[in-house]
Amino acid sequence: PIIKDLSFKISPGEHVALVGPTGSGKTTIIRLLCRLYEIQKGRIFLDGYDLRKIPLNKLRRYLGVVLQDTFLFSGNLADNLRLDANLNNQAIEEICNDLGLKQFLSRLPKGINTELRERGSNLSSGERQLLSVARVAVRNPKVLIMDEATAFMDPATEATLQRDLDRLLEKKTALVIAHRLATIQSSDRILVLRRGSLVEEGTHDHLRLSGGLYSQLCELQEKGLTDF
Repeated sequence: PIIKDLSFKISPGEHVALVGPTGSGKTTIIRLLCRLYEIQKGRIFLDGYDLRKIPLNKLRRYLGVVLQDTFLFSGNLADNLRLDANLNNQAIEEICNDLGLKQFLSRLPKGINTELRERGSNLSSGERQLLSVARVAVRNPKVLIMDEATAFMDPATEATLQRDLDRLLEKKTALVIAHRLATIQSSDRILVLRRGSLVEEGTHDHLRLSGGLYSQLCELQEKGLTDF
């Protein structure tokens, strides 16, 4: 089993970071919550409902997911953001502007009507990630699940993405796989995983002083030896 004896609860509006070495089970937890994997033992509840009893189409609307690899299809930018949402171009543009993407859209040849190549190959990786945040904002989900992906971005794009995420996170429940110390420090609570088990839990300051696995990971990152 990848996950063993794992149990935790996230309160409405709480922001929780998942931290741990590679292979500790962080991504598996995300996939279980999205029902990309079906659990074999135990149960997962969302607002008191067994996840397996929630219709997939309803679950997909309830959860907003920002992953490291953003899939964009060939077509215009507005359609990539809209998907099945019943919103016109003006409404989508307003959401993008609220997120602070007005400057980004102004650089595109036709704004939100700009044609994208398959997988958004005519955009940079940072720009694709900005659009992944906007796509989730268009759907306005109750719960956000994020696999942070700011590595390899230039500082300006990373700053814009972090600002967008901060706006999107307001008044929402969030579970974040955190790779950078800045994101972890701003979380309400940190869950530290190792080999599929929960080994530490608490705030950044508490865990840093405890001298455990989290403290060791922080020291390694500060020396530039690893991301979480």
